[in-house]
Amino acid sequence: MRLHLATVLALAPMATAAAASDCLVPGKMPLRIHFADGSVEQGFSVTDGVLRSNFLNADGGIDVNEMKFGFYRLSQISGTDVTRWDWGDQTLIPVQELPVGEDKVFDPVTIDGNVEIRVTITSKGGEEVTVGGCTYPVIHLTGRYDFPDGGGAIVSDQWIEPTSMLMLKSENDRLDQTGAVTDHGGRMADEITLRPA
Repeated sequence: MRLHLATVLALAPMATAAAASDCLVPGKMPLRIHFADGSVEQGFSVTDGVLRSNFLNADGGIDVNEMKFGFYRLSQISGTDVTRWDWGDQTLIPVQELPVGEDKVFDPVTIDGNVEIRVTITSKGGEEVTVGGCTYPVIHLTGRYDFPDGGGAIVSDQWIEPTSMLMLKSENDRLDQTGAVTDHGGRMADEITLRPA
C-alpha cells in the first residue's frame, strides 16, 4: 500500500506552536520571510499553483521568481536577465503527492529554449523546521540538476511547507563532472513576518 505524504501531513498539526498568534498559519501567505544570511523573501502571491515572490539577496540584488508548487522553477528575473524553464508536457506533481523515496525524473527540461538538462526529484518525506519559535511540518525534497557536455550538476535540498508552498530551508551543492563539490550554499529562515490582521 502506498501512503502519500499528503495523508500523513493531514494527520499532523499544522504548526506545533500554531496556538501562538505570532505563528504563520500554513496555507496563508506571510508578509515576508527573513533568512539567517540577511536575504528576505516577500511579495508573495499564488495563482493556479504558481508561487510568485521577490527575493532580496543579502548583496542587494533582487530576484523575481515563479515556482510551480513552490519547487519547480518556471522563471527568474535577476536585474535585466530573464531565465525561463520549460518542463514540456511532463506532469509537475505537488510536493506532498510525490511518493517518498522514489525518483521522479524530468528529461528534458529546457532552459531559455536552448539548454536541456535532466532533473531528478526525490521526496525524503516529512520533517519539521522551527522558525522564530514556531515548528512547521515540511517536506524534505532533493533535486539533482544534471547539465550536458560535462557541465556537472547541482544538488539542492529544500524543506518546503507544502500548503503555503514556502521554502523555509535550503542546501545547495555545485558538482563538477567528477562529482566533487565545488561550491556550497544554503539558507535558513529565522523570522516570518505575518500580514497585518
